[in-house]
Amino acid sequence: MADRQVPEVKAPAAPTQHAKYPWPEPTTTQLISKPHTRLDGALKLSGHAKYSYDVNRPGLLYGRILRSPHPHARVVSVDLSAAQKAPGVKAALAIVEPGGKVMYQGDEVAAVAAATEEQARDALRLIKVQYDVLAHIATETLALRPDAPAVRILDYLAQVLFIVGEWAFAVPIWAYPSDIYRGSARLDEDRAARSKRRRGREPCVNRCHCHSTCSLAPD
Repeated sequence: MADRQVPEVKAPAAPTQHAKYPWPEPTTTQLISKPHTRLDGALKLSGHAKYSYDVNRPGLLYGRILRSPHPHARVVSVDLSAAQKAPGVKAALAIVEPGGKVMYQGDEVAAVAAATEEQARDALRLIKVQYDVLAHIATETLALRPDAPAVRILDYLAQVLFIVGEWAFAVPIWAYPSDIYRGSARLDEDRAARSKRRRGREPCVNRCHCHSTCSLAPD
């Protein structure tokens, strides 16, 4: 049995002291290597510590969100009448109106606000929603199939056109494509000129690294 015992592990060697910045001895320090009492330790151990959950301001309301159980569906109807009449409910509204779509499981459908958290949770169960379940895509392989359903195509195009329109100063991209590139180049030149003026007029704080897009203060 003696041969099978694990040999005693030797203690690691003490770290080599730095010649210029030696590590202080524990007997000479006030904070390092000393036990300290946390300021909130006694409050937390005794249960008297206050957290944000414990704060109850006058007029405070609790909100709850009703989420879709389907990954892709069209909302046929949303009945909020029972939830609006529930005790303590101050407001109930539909986030997705009838005819709108939910695009993933857990998408927001409706919301309620009540005087207590329990009342908001109970009112949420009273909301009746009818769904028209649509085909959905769960993997990239299914999305690449020729018969894959189109998901959010109109919303995607609208978002792209909005972003491009903002970038191109609301100039229709199909009307003046060359003006967009000229406007973008002119914008880059103006930014570089303003940055150069700022570098010459105002020093960088703490020797920061200034690039062509450095901005210290607006013109």
